[in-house]
Amino acid sequence: MNDLLLPNDDLTALRVATKRVTNPGARWRDKPGRHKQQNFVAASEDGERYRVYLRQNLDDDRDFSCGLAWIRRGGRGVSLVRYNGASVLYAKFVLLRRWCRFGGHGDATFGGDQAERGRAQRA
Repeated sequence: MNDLLLPNDDLTALRVATKRVTNPGARWRDKPGRHKQQNFVAASEDGERYRVYLRQNLDDDRDFSCGLAWIRRGGRGVSLVRYNGASVLYAKFVLLRRWCRFGGHGDATFGGDQAERGRAQRA
């Protein structure tokens, strides 16, 4: 059972906070059931930690999942956004990939104003 209740404003603040990926070289790992997964760890300016994951079916490039979780103090994760893929969700994966903009020299940032601008453009 989840012992944490957060107001929508707090969840939104966690989702849109600017984050920096701390392990941009994360490797794909094989998962049971013909999938592979890539896990990134990110941190916000206020010290909060997050996990960004990409999960891909090895037999169908358009079958995937991706998401963002806030890592609470003590290690438990709270899912902030998750897109479960089959081919119909390909557009959402593209939006998440666009939301995660990876720069040079191992620098990676995402969220913040980029996410808000993207949301405003889609509205």
